[in-house]
Amino acid sequence: MVKYIKFLKKEFLLAGHIMSLGGALLTLTLLLILEKQVSFSLILSIYLFVQPIFWIDRYIGFRGDLEANKERSDHLSSYFKYIPFISLAYVITFVYVSWFHVSNQNFILGVVLLIMGCLYALVFKKITRYVLGFKNFFVATFYVFFLIYGLIYSNQSIFTIPIALLATFVFIRSLYIQIFFDFKDIKDDAQNKLKTFPVVLGSYKTIKILNVLNFLSIAPILIALFLYQLPLWSLTISVPFITYMYALRGLKNKPELKWFLLVGFEYILIGLVGLIVLII
Repeated sequence: MVKYIKFLKKEFLLAGHIMSLGGALLTLTLLLILEKQVSFSLILSIYLFVQPIFWIDRYIGFRGDLEANKERSDHLSSYFKYIPFISLAYVITFVYVSWFHVSNQNFILGVVLLIMGCLYALVFKKITRYVLGFKNFFVATFYVFFLIYGLIYSNQSIFTIPIALLATFVFIRSLYIQIFFDFKDIKDDAQNKLKTFPVVLGSYKTIKILNVLNFLSIAPILIALFLYQLPLWSLTISVPFITYMYALRGLKNKPELKWFLLVGFEYILIGLVGLIVLII
């Protein structure tokens, strides 16, 4: 029993579930802030089409991870040959949930995002060899589409200023998270000639950029709160700003796993706020 619990713990922490589940819960909270319709099927469908993207990315980059991220590689090796089948099972479940319990439009957008996500490891990530931070901007934009996915379900216009401000918040925070994560892959990215911010600009300048992004991310929330009368509790989604000042300080001293997990949990923390509001 203890063995299975340890396996599930590592699976959750190392195989991408933090970010896929976090993206789904983030969408829940943003829709509640906008007072839009939400459902369990909607949130589940997001998790179902995002998690296979992480597994496929890990599957394709497994050899490069052997040295750069040994703990994750050791864990994935325990079921490596089953990853394609598990991913396929998730995709099939997503098709069922989105088609019969969400909407046809969500199904189409989900499939497009799934394909784009799978192409990330094969195509888009390599563009970073020529364009500084391309993979960071790509993933940040990808997370913005979760909000659009949720608004399509609610049959709401996506062209309003409050929505644009929340989308800006998601983009800046996601960009921050992705650049932060690049610190754990500096050696591997340098070997693959990827122009990430830590590789090209160095740790000192990249941390300065992260500080700017951290402060800048609060602006869209404050503007939306005071000019467009969003609920006061929406200000709580900017709380991770304080937490990640602490993570940045730790990163300066030593890039340990705990700092990356702390940053990775951001969207789950924001999602918990949404769940509390939903229950209340």
